[in-house]
Formats: sequence, C-alpha cells, structure tokens
Amino acid sequence: MLGARGWARLTAGLVAVTVLGIAACEEDDAVYGPLVDTTPPVISITDVSQSGDTLKTSVKAEDYISVSLVVTEIRRTDQLETIITAEGDTITLGRLLSSDTARTAGRVTEFTVNTTWFLGFTQPTRVQIRAIAEDSQGNRSESSAFVIVGGGPGGGLGGPNVSIYSPMPGQTVRDNTLIRVGITATDPTGLAQLNVLLFNPDVDPPAIPAADTIRFAEFRTSVDTLLDFFIPSGALGELTITAEAINLNSISGFASITVTVAQQVTDDANPPVVSMVVTGGVQRRQDEPLRMEADDSLLVMLVAFDRENAITRVGVTVVVGNQRTGGLVTVTVFDDNVFATPISGTVPFDFAFMPADPRFASVFTENDIPDTLFFELTAWAFDAASPANCGATVDTQGSEGSLVCTGSDPRFAQGISGGMEERLIVSGRTVGFPQGALIADAAVDTWRELLLLSDFEFGAVRPFHLREEMFLPSVPVGSEPWGLEIDQSEDNLLVSNSGGTNISVVSLGPRDPVSPNIQGEVDRYQTQDLQVYLVVEDWDAFGIRVFPVRAFDYSDRPQFIAQAANGLVLYSTRPALADEQPGTIREYDPTQQELRFFIDYAERRASTTPQIQIVNADSVFGMDGNRRFKICDHDRANRADRRCIIANDSVGDARVQVDTMNDPAYGGIGPGHGWDVAVLTDLVIPSIGLQDTTFVARSGDREYVAFGEGDTPDRPGRIMMYRSASQTITNSLQVTDLTGNAAQRVYGLALNLDGSLGVGRGEVAFYFGPDVPGEPNVLRLLGTNNDINPEGVGAALHPDHDNGLILGPDEERLSFLGSGDARVEIVDTYFFDFSRGEIFIRDPIVGPLRITGRLPMDAANVVLRLYGVTENGVVVIPVRDTDVEPLP
Repeated sequence: MLGARGWARLTAGLVAVTVLGIAACEEDDAVYGPLVDTTPPVISITDVSQSGDTLKTSVKAEDYISVSLVVTEIRRTDQLETIITAEGDTITLGRLLSSDTARTAGRVTEFTVNTTWFLGFTQPTRVQIRAIAEDSQGNRSESSAFVIVGGGPGGGLGGPNVSIYSPMPGQTVRDNTLIRVGITATDPTGLAQLNVLLFNPDVDPPAIPAADTIRFAEFRTSVDTLLDFFIPSGALGELTITAEAINLNSISGFASITVTVAQQVTDDANPPVVSMVVTGGVQRRQDEPLRMEADDSLLVMLVAFDRENAITRVGVTVVVGNQRTGGLVTVTVFDDNVFATPISGTVPFDFAFMPADPRFASVFTENDIPDTLFFELTAWAFDAASPANCGATVDTQGSEGSLVCTGSDPRFAQGISGGMEERLIVSGRTVGFPQGALIADAAVDTWRELLLLSDFEFGAVRPFHLREEMFLPSVPVGSEPWGLEIDQSEDNLLVSNSGGTNISVVSLGPRDPVSPNIQGEVDRYQTQDLQVYLVVEDWDAFGIRVFPVRAFDYSDRPQFIAQAANGLVLYSTRPALADEQPGTIREYDPTQQELRFFIDYAERRASTTPQIQIVNADSVFGMDGNRRFKICDHDRANRADRRCIIANDSVGDARVQVDTMNDPAYGGIGPGHGWDVAVLTDLVIPSIGLQDTTFVARSGDREYVAFGEGDTPDRPGRIMMYRSASQTITNSLQVTDLTGNAAQRVYGLALNLDGSLGVGRGEVAFYFGPDVPGEPNVLRLLGTNNDINPEGVGAALHPDHDNGLILGPDEERLSFLGSGDARVEIVDTYFFDFSRGEIFIRDPIVGPLRITGRLPMDAANVVLRLYGVTENGVVVIPVRDTDVEPLP
C-alpha cells in the first residue's frame, strides 16, 4: 500500500516540460554561437521486479547538459507492429502494450523514472522493456531488457529462490529417528511444485532413497514448510538433502546441504540446546511498547537440537501480567508438542499466544483497550535419553541456552525468571488484502453488511463481509477503479473507472446480510470529453477583425464519485498530465446521458481585451481564417439534435446567440431541452484545473455533495459544495472566503446527515458550513482543531450527526480523523478545540475512513463501527462507549 499522504495523491501526474535554452554570450567583445550538443544521453534499465501481475521498472538517464524526457515502453515480442519515426524511418518493433513518458523541468543532468505496470497474462509471455531518453538538444538513446511475464496470476523474471534452514549444513543427526527438513521458496510468478530428495551415497544400495513432492493447487509466491523423513537404524554416514522449487513458467531453483548420520548416545546426560526468537507487534512510538491487536499472535519461534540424541518434546511457558489498580495480576499457561517419533537434528517449532486467548481472560479484556500486557517467556525441550534431559532458555532474541528445567509442568529454567516482552494491545482487527491489491476507495453497504473496496491495481471491487470479517470473491469492473458510491436505490454500486472515461454500475443483489450475493456489472456509463474554449477578438495584419480559438483540455477520467438526491452523478476527474490535463468537477445525468462541466468555483477577473470563455460546448472552432467562429452543441434531451451558431461581428454577438439556444424552448421543444453552453467574459481559465486528488463526500440525505482539493502546489485546497435542489455549486467568492480562512489542503472529507456541517482533514481539522441552515452554498469556516497530528488522512462524522449549527446531542457530536501515528482522533463538532478521545490502532490509516452505526452482532457496549484502509489491510474498529469521553 501507499503511505498516508501518498494514497491521497495516488496519481499526481507528470511534471511539466520546460525547454532549457542555451543562449549566445559575449566575452571580450567576441560573439559565440549557441553550444551544439551532439552527444546523446546515457540510459539504463537499473531494476526490474515483479509481484503478482505488477511489474515495476526503474530507468536512469544521464546527460552532461540536460535530460529532457524519458519514455518507458512495454512491448510484446511475439506480436510485431510497424511504426514510422519522426524522421520518416520505418522500423518494426514488438507490439506496444503500455507506455509511460516522464518529462523534466529545468536543467536536470540525472533523471530516474520508476513505473508500475499491470500485465495480466495467463500464459508465459516474453516482453521487452524499452527505454528511450532525449536530451534538451533532441539527441536520443535507448536501452532494452527482456523478461517473461504470465503463467498464472503472476509473471516471471527467473527461477525460484530456495533455501534449507533445517537441519544445519554439516550437522550430526541420529539414526532410527525422524529428521525435520525446513525449506523456504519464493518466486514472483507463483510456485507450482516443491520436490525434496534425501540420498545416502555411503550405502549400496542407498539406505535412504526418501523423497516428497508438494503441488500447489492455489496461487502462492512463497512457501515455508517442514517435512519429516525417517532415518532407518544403521543408515550411517553422509546424507545429502536437496530441494527443488518449480515456478509457473516451469523454471526450477535448487538448494542442497549435507549432514552426517551417527548412532544414538546411550549414556547421554547433557540437556538439549534451545533458542527462541519472539516476534509480533509494530513499533509506532519510542515511548511505548510494540502494538498488537487482540487477535494478533505473539509468535515464539523455538529451535532445539541435541548433540547426542534426538528431541522428544518442546514447549513454551508464558506468564502474562497486567498492572491493575490493585496491583499486578498474572496468569501462567504453557503450550507443548510431543513427537511420537523423536526428531533428530535441528528441530524448529512455532508457538503462538494471542491476547484474546480465553486462558488470559483473568488479566485481559478487550473492553479495557488500550492495555499493556507483560509476557514472561521460557522455551524448553526434552531429549530421547533415559532418563530424559530438559534444556531451557529465557533469551527472547535467539541466543542458544542449555539451562536446566524445573521438575514439573509448567516448566521454567531453574533459578531464573523468563525473558520479558511488553506489548500495547490496541483496538481493531486487520484483515489483509488479496495479494497485490491497491485500494483507492471504500463504501459501506449496511443492507448486506458489506464493505466494498475498489482495487485500483486489479480492476475489481473487493467485497469484505462485515459479519464474517472475510473477503468474498472479487467483482470485475472497468480499468483502474477509484471512487465508489452506493446509488439512490441502495441496490447498485457506482464505480468510477479512472483508467478510462466511464462509470460501472454493479448490481449488489438481494439485501441478505447473512449470504450476500453480488450480481456484477449491469451497465456502464460512458462519459464524454469536455473542453474550455477561449475566443479573443483581435485584428490581423490587414486590419481585419479575427477571432482565434484556443481549446483547453482537461482530464475526463473519473476519480471520486457521489449521487445526489436529484439522481445526478457528481464526480471529480483524475489529473492525467500536470499542467496539461488537470482534474475537474462534473455532473452526469444517467437518464439523459448528459454531462456538465463546473467552473463556478474558479477565479473571476475582468479581461483587458475583448474575449469570451465558452464552457460545455461540443466544439468551438474558427472559420475563414478566423474571421468568424462557430459554436456547436446538442439538445440536452436528444444528442442527435446538434445545432451550431456562427459569430462574425463580435464576441458579444456569440453571447446573445448562445443565450437564445440555452432557452428551454430551444427549437420549439418543451422544458428539459436546449443547450447548456455557458459564455463568460471574466473566467480565469488556469484556476479551473485541480492538480491533485479531489475528494468527494455527500450528506446522508444526498442533498449536498462536497468536493475537497488535495495537495495542489502553491495554493490551499478548495472546498466546493453542490446543492441538489438547485443544481448549483459554490461560486468563486464563497470558495475564496473559506480557503482564505482555512488555508488547508484536503486529505480527508466528510459531510453530516443534512449537509449542515462538513469536516476537512488537512494538517489541522477544519469544519465548514453555511451562514444559515438550508443555505449550504454560502460556505463559512466554523472552527478548527489545531491539536491533531499533522500527518494523516481520512475523516468521518457520526452517522446521525444533524443540524450542525446548533448544540446537538453530546453522543452524536463527533468527528473521527485518521492520524499518522496510528490513532483515530475524536474531535467535538461544536466545541472544536475539545478532544473527545482517541482510539489507538496498530497501523495508521492511509486510505478512506468510513463509519456506520453498530451492527446486530456487536457487543452491547459497541456504539459505532469504523472501517479504515491501512497499508496492511482493512481494519474494523469497534467504537465502544468508553472510547468517547464526555466534555469537561
């Protein structure tokens, strides 16, 4: 997953290109011509890696004057295409699958481009990575590399990595016992098979021709397994162990070690050698213990071996303590494993202890989270001697020990207490995403008890069943799905496909919370292209009035999305190329398939020259050498009915004609028809564009939709509010007023039930709303909280929060904000400087944060539920009544 602010800026586009000019200079009255550079850049592909269907490339270009651009291409080598270069040369290349162009700004002599590609091949396919660099003088160079991708859900760059970690190379093992072979294997393509062979060459015929094969039915990129093999009595001498892993491209990787088989020692009095490594938990702050969720495991990785004999039993004793008000409370438990046949050589065995273990109930309850637990651990092992020897260790960092055990269960090391581990137990349960998933947005379906997540990387919606807390089968949608919205019917999911210019409509199926059954995509809205046109009234060299037309292009790729009460779909668009195709705010009518482009929030300033700006036209273009210009648009209710006007007297003439075409009686047809073209004289076109992620949030009643501008350089983020009843959006003056007061960029956005209050999450929390209830288009800053952690994303309001301008119920006056130090901060929405509590979680929220009321299966003290996207999965956070603090 991306980092917190990285998620909020999932794609900020490419930097703009600036050509570096090298001018002539004067020195000692001598005039020198321009420097001519004929040396091309040096380009190299420095790194290629793959995980699942995701291929990552790194390309480095260097030039002694300036690198201008780097183009990286993925081309299929088994399918060719012929292209004509800019110089007119005809060349044959592999068929282009995908391309990425990165441009520099200013003088850059060294330029590195990292690109992530999605390549969903089902069969092994050889592709070419082709990298081209161009310097500021137009010199070019290229480099290429070839890799194999595909062969299942993943691709391939080579053979698997294999290692044998048990037993140790050169170790002595005993006959008439089992030998435990530990193997790890990894491969980004996915593993198909693992073969293990044991061979003793000192006996003729070999006494141990043992082997095992594991075939993987499900896709996996790694395996860590332990396999037991019996060593017969008398099979002494050298023993070779070989492991072979085969990936989905039928490429093998190998590992091999040699050990020595010897006879048992009959008069053994030495205890086994034992070590343990304790893991589990995440370091978030230096002043606190590692964090764990209640059902996370404190993992004890025990390793035992005996030089004279085999191991018959291993175990771990844990004393769990909690400092209660009345003093330290403890409970002692132990887990062990007895081997029916003794294990010779290195014997690794893992034990796991969860804070939620019922055996710990006397010292821990989830109602007291966050809570600190102290774990005192002793690892021990018995050998096969008679009488058996017991060895122990209390070091949790892996040092070997042969301390003598106490005489009865639970076992301890004589004369010394166990090794100490401290953990902070925090709220929530995190479920990992499917491999390779990159989650962009989330929506909660309370009818079916589903959390729906858009997987940007795999073109799918990932349903997460809240009742079972598990992922259901994914639902395919369009390219690079981003924003999600449950529609008015509450039976369909709208998915904005940012890799294209369309919106998927997914049927969610019956309203069954026990066994939800999503039907899949049933429709796809195709959204149209829109441009803004500038027509300047000027004079040519012959003194004739001309009207040159300039078109400004914007990204049409939908990003975040909401459906208003009037049935119209509001969405932001994803910036495609910085300063070339910025984002916008748009309105789509699914019934009439009509699109509208909003510019109301943009800056307005009177022009010093006669000009007009034209919005929502199908096309505007000059005629007769720009002596006239034409504006064309279609009837809103009938796209086939397309009409044009021609203006040739002045730009003002165009305004008059457009006003006529905008009339509902357009063409003699009734209301609902006509143009939606807007002609303005004071629109500052550069202020329209949104350069970064633009968040979208709607009120619970769908009457209002808010848009929040992210990390656009050189200006605070803008908040814009759409009103369903009037189909209007806040104007530039209202936007400027709120922006000037809040001065924040947006990394999280939420509206309350009736749209009377909104919260934006920037470096501070800022709250906005109307001057008068019922008039939310007049935005004002209502308050800020400057005490929240400045890093973090995600915002949510209590689902029953209503009428934000009056002092509402204490228990509903709550906002929830994701914090970069792995907390959810609770802030009052009327007394803004007051914290109402904080919920400690294991991993920080890096994506959307959503909220619902309690669900039927929740405990009685759970009042709300939060759902957040972290880099490790989706975290379900029960908000308990004790988590919310009353006002002082």
